[in-house]
Amino acid sequence: MQSTFTAPELPYAQPLDISRSYLRKLGTSRFQTMRTFREAITEFVIDPSLEASDFRSFLWRYPVRIEIAREYLGISPEEYDLLYTKDITLAPAPAQLVLHELYGFPDETVDGTDWTNIVVEVPEFLKRTGLSYCEFLELWHSQFVEFQRAGKDKEFPQCEPCCPELLIIDFIDPSDANEALRKLIVFIRLWRTLHSVRGARYTFTQLADIANVLKLFNGANINPDFIRELAAFQMLRDDLRLPLGISEEAGATGADRTRILGLWAGQGAPSWDWAVQHLLGRIEDYAEAHHVIPTEGKHHRHRPPEFMKIIASNLEDLSSLAGFDPTTPATWDKKPTSTLRFSELLTKVYLSAFTTGELLYLFNIDIHLDGDDPFPEQDKNEALDSPFNLPEENHPYGLWELRRKLLEVEISEDEVKQWSWHRITSVLRDEFGYDPGSGTDQLQSIGEHFFPEMLSHMSMPVSSSARHYVTPLTPTKAGLWNTPPEGPFQYDSANKQLFMQLPLRDEDVNRKLNSLDQLTGVEQKAVQQLYFAPSPKPNIA
Repeated sequence: MQSTFTAPELPYAQPLDISRSYLRKLGTSRFQTMRTFREAITEFVIDPSLEASDFRSFLWRYPVRIEIAREYLGISPEEYDLLYTKDITLAPAPAQLVLHELYGFPDETVDGTDWTNIVVEVPEFLKRTGLSYCEFLELWHSQFVEFQRAGKDKEFPQCEPCCPELLIIDFIDPSDANEALRKLIVFIRLWRTLHSVRGARYTFTQLADIANVLKLFNGANINPDFIRELAAFQMLRDDLRLPLGISEEAGATGADRTRILGLWAGQGAPSWDWAVQHLLGRIEDYAEAHHVIPTEGKHHRHRPPEFMKIIASNLEDLSSLAGFDPTTPATWDKKPTSTLRFSELLTKVYLSAFTTGELLYLFNIDIHLDGDDPFPEQDKNEALDSPFNLPEENHPYGLWELRRKLLEVEISEDEVKQWSWHRITSVLRDEFGYDPGSGTDQLQSIGEHFFPEMLSHMSMPVSSSARHYVTPLTPTKAGLWNTPPEGPFQYDSANKQLFMQLPLRDEDVNRKLNSLDQLTGVEQKAVQQLYFAPSPKPNIA
């Protein structure tokens, strides 16, 4: 019976029913049990089919894997596989349902009459689908499949007439009876299944809006991802107690009528702002109610009132930190699974000690949030006036403060002797992960330029050329630089290079430059290159 779909009450999976019943008596559910005790419980939110081999599916986070998600909606594996992932056929096919059998017809004809001409009679339709007449009227008004009464009078009566067999269904959109009946049977069965799920007892009209926005069908074909997204939508509503936001505006449908669906109707949808505002408000309430530990005598919120407003203004930037791409369909508001995952992350942000500006600064190289910037940068003119005023506004962890602390450090002679060059390089490699890679060893270069005598004392002789900082220079005159011979800059005529060796004292540089005539542009640039060469940048890439 668990694979039989020939009656409205079928399929029936007895083992599944027994398991659910016992777990319900124990105060839990099969969904919670599966999520708690299975090893793989979460899936890759961007695209489950692209899940990497090292994906950490054991982590307790949303979205849940599809086999757990379908249990949340009370859908059996057979229902999911046959009804919601594969198209219903008109003729028997392996591992697929046949349309006329879903309506309880064993054959395509009954006494020579095509079954579709029989099922469109309202009493027959009610019997085959298990609906009451009032439910039928609600289905008609939902317009998930648009149909009317055949004949001159297009309206169905509000009360079931004494001769209901005279009521005939005439399909409008889609006009093809097979396509319309295929969509209706899936829609009706989904509606009936959800009526056993607390919080998901939607009317036909509400379910029609959900099915249209989340795409139960892609054209005439079933959407195999719909159940995954519907489960995420329901979890989001249940966890955050999100209202549907039904609009009373006449003629409204879809996300305009059920406004919470505006989250997935695109940012241009009229209901999008309303939906985002309510989502963020419920995230705040959920975090306060479930995770913030109340303090006796204090009733203020964990965050100031403007916190969620700042979040709302930076949703796209925050979503990129969570792995979503606002410029592609893989964004946080494209589908409910993504929104569910992003809402979970926003809850953690709310409960953390970080501000929005701090998070954007730490994990995004391009963004500094006005009014919430932990590291306000200087403009170019300010940097010229005071290069060490970084960050601005007398920041407690600025460069001036760092310089002051470094100058206050006092090291004893014994400590100095303990730090040989070999120990320094060993600690940097083994404890800090320094790896010179291929090419020049920048750490060795620093030692040769700054501490050549120390290296020589440790049987690591440093040649004269290794101590030099050099830059190409031509044309120039050698005598300009090599007189006197102990000057700060020297010129190598053979290699056409200007070079210098540490220590390079400012007074020596000033004295040399004052003794020279006007330098050419090339010579000025060479002096600048050598003067700033000992800075960390050239040596530590």
